[in-house]
Amino acid sequence: MRVHAGAHPSTMDVTVRNSSYCGLLTVSGELDIETAPQLTKVLDWLCQQPHHQVTVDLRQVTFIDSSGLGALIRAQHALAAESGRLVLSGPSRPVHHLLDITGLGREFALQ
Repeated sequence: MRVHAGAHPSTMDVTVRNSSYCGLLTVSGELDIETAPQLTKVLDWLCQQPHHQVTVDLRQVTFIDSSGLGALIRAQHALAAESGRLVLSGPSRPVHHLLDITGLGREFALQ
């Protein structure tokens, strides 16, 4: 899935791999106010599957803002309510920076 939105088009690519035990979501590009709703939609769908774990690969995220972080927090809460967990895999430098300045780095399972 490729997402373009707004006057200053942000681009985000999302790849989903789904199995009976876990879902793997690979995100690349910008995760911001324009693209976060699309990520939320995909994460909501994954959270409704019978997964024990959803892993979000963030190695190729070049930018993330509070909207992107909010999408991840929402998915984490949805999975925790069903005894599942969200894992952030290989957070890029921008993702690490946002997790550090918000103090949320310790709230997520990082891989």
